[in-house]
Amino acid sequence: MTDISDFFGSSTSKSEVFLASGTFNVPAGVELVRVTMQGAGGGGGGGNGNVASPGGAGAGGGVAISIPVKVTPSGSIAVTIGAGGAGGVGRATSGGANGTDGAAGEATTFSTLTIIGGLGGAWGGVGGAGGAGQVLNGGGLFVDGANGGNKSTAGGDAFGNAGGLAGNATYGGGGGGASFFGSGGAGGDGSTAAADDGSSPSATSYGAGGGGGGRSGFAYTAGAGGDGVDGYVLVDWVG
Repeated sequence: MTDISDFFGSSTSKSEVFLASGTFNVPAGVELVRVTMQGAGGGGGGGNGNVASPGGAGAGGGVAISIPVKVTPSGSIAVTIGAGGAGGVGRATSGGANGTDGAAGEATTFSTLTIIGGLGGAWGGVGGAGGAGQVLNGGGLFVDGANGGNKSTAGGDAFGNAGGLAGNATYGGGGGGASFFGSGGAGGDGSTAAADDGSSPSATSYGAGGGGGGRSGFAYTAGAGGDGVDGYVLVDWVG
């Protein structure tokens, strides 16, 4: 996990972390804060035994790092933590419905600032695109999330964090895209007779993408995709 303190100067004296949506109450006398925002990770796509296709992986959400924001002393600011995308359903029955795509990770917001979540992986094996590294009505350091891996392909790296490992060749799901906070989920393995679910990343790998589900060759079983991880907000100020 990247040490977030590396991005802040020694003058930072107080902070508040949001892991769930809420309200930041600006302390009296504070007119400027710095905000780090992580969009949520996308869910991995489900595998499909019927058409012999593993799932593509979810992507990491975009991140905004140490953004200066002017605030009103003693005011209040709404904070929304984006929810990680749910993994897709694996479909196993011969001649039945296809697997489902993983859901996109939701955006994380601080007042009017918005950072985008990663897209979900597709049931057909295509990994999701990383969340756009930009905010609306803001400026600063914004970085795209890492892409989810296509079927049997590892996810993209981010900030020294490795993308999720791919499932095995031919039958395995893609690895989830990494985020600023951690690695993506691993893709599920598959074989001629069985298939595993894709993995969800660690709960503290905020914004990382879920792995894609594996598929089987002849038994028509298929794994579900892993869920993406929720977003994150850190507010720093001197007061």
